[in-house]
Amino acid sequence: MEKSVKLGLRLQAIAGMVTQHYDHIWDCCCDHGMLGMQLLEERRADKVHFVDVLGPLVEKANAYLSENPDLYPSGHWQTLCEDVAKLPIHKESLRQGATHLVIIAGIGGDLSVELVEAISDKHPEFNIEFLLCPVRQHHHVRENLIRMGIKLIDESLMFENRQPYEILHVARHGTEELTTIGSTMWNLSDESHYSYLQQTIAHYQRRLKSNCQKTADILEQYKCLLNEHSNINGIT
Repeated sequence: MEKSVKLGLRLQAIAGMVTQHYDHIWDCCCDHGMLGMQLLEERRADKVHFVDVLGPLVEKANAYLSENPDLYPSGHWQTLCEDVAKLPIHKESLRQGATHLVIIAGIGGDLSVELVEAISDKHPEFNIEFLLCPVRQHHHVRENLIRMGIKLIDESLMFENRQPYEILHVARHGTEELTTIGSTMWNLSDESHYSYLQQTIAHYQRRLKSNCQKTADILEQYKCLLNEHSNINGIT
């Protein structure tokens, strides 16, 4: 019997950010591959690549895909036990202008930045977009994407089990300037968004004890966002 995957809220939110069709989607650090499977079911790409450095996880995903050919037709997916920094994008770009979406989720900010930079530097001639959902270090990720000249396509803020996740859809050919604290993702009329902003401010206030000027600057950015909301809504 065909078994369609069931995604949790975080993976549903990431999948919901994929709003167009791509030639290739790369589900990186794919774990059990459920996100890529959902996108394959929805025919969001001509080919979905499932990539993880852990062989047993890749083998498990390969077995599930192979056992459900109606949902996941052969020729439209590939599993790779590979370092994500070494994605073979050049081997899959059989026509000029082929579109690629690289999804990197569920890892820390430092590694997310390293992988985006490695992939971008290795394939500067290709049309590559990134969908990122780091588990922490959101400001650090944004700061480094800006340094790389990467722009914003879309962003969102969601919560799963009270854990906040910032989801970034970005590319060098993005249409909007990326900001270090987020712009379009905030809805401070939503209690969860407002609470997350307050928690973030409290985090940087605790770190301010180190007398780091950079921490002070980051704190001021988030405070300005809170003050703008308060002024608009008459909150004192």
